Amino acid sequence: MSTAPHHQHDYMGDLFGRLDAVVTDFSELSLLSLDANDLNTFLVRMCDLVSQAQGLEFKGIQEAENAAMSLAFENRILTTHLAKATHQPTKVLGADRSLAMWLNDFDQFHTGMLEGVLSRSHLNELRDIDNPRTRHLLVRDQAMFIDAAQDFAWNEWKQVVAYWLNAADPDGELTDVSHFVRTSLSALTGRNAHTVGRGHLGAQLA
Repeated sequence: MSTAPHHQHDYMGDLFGRLDAVVTDFSELSLLSLDANDLNTFLVRMCDLVSQAQGLEFKGIQEAENAAMSLAFENRILTTHLAKATHQPTKVLGADRSLAMWLNDFDQFHTGMLEGVLSRSHLNELRDIDNPRTRHLLVRDQAMFIDAAQDFAWNEWKQVVAYWLNAADPDGELTDVSHFVRTSLSALTGRNAHTVGRGHLGAQLA
């Protein structure tokens, strides 16, 4: 929904009001009355919503830093201001800010989080493989990592990351990838019968 700039304040207030009402409705839902399938849907969607909400938080942090928002509240540092406003530890908010600012260079990863595909855990793993040697390839291959996150369980997805890093940065300091080498990605098949093999990733990195 598009609104004029001077209506944004009221529109945001309306959105938060509706969100509060939805949260209240969910809190009053009788989970004991749900069968296994419905309870599973509830849990999976809530996990997705956590990622989506964090994606929105990170978007807000990016905009607040760009606008130097904290200066309007007589504080030079955004995380210090947020710690006072939310009563959260500065260290926790600092980690949020660090990841949010990193996402400035990875718009597809940010979109993946807003869509509930990538979690904070995915992003932390991806940030760990970002360095001056891999940056341009990581920017280029964002879609591949998002697709893999949809197709593979966590441990298999980490194997995709390990193989990619081994090909993208063979001279870097790699952690233990022996398990990945033994199992070989050529045999990995995801939930959607999507096989990510050496040829596929090799083409990505060519």
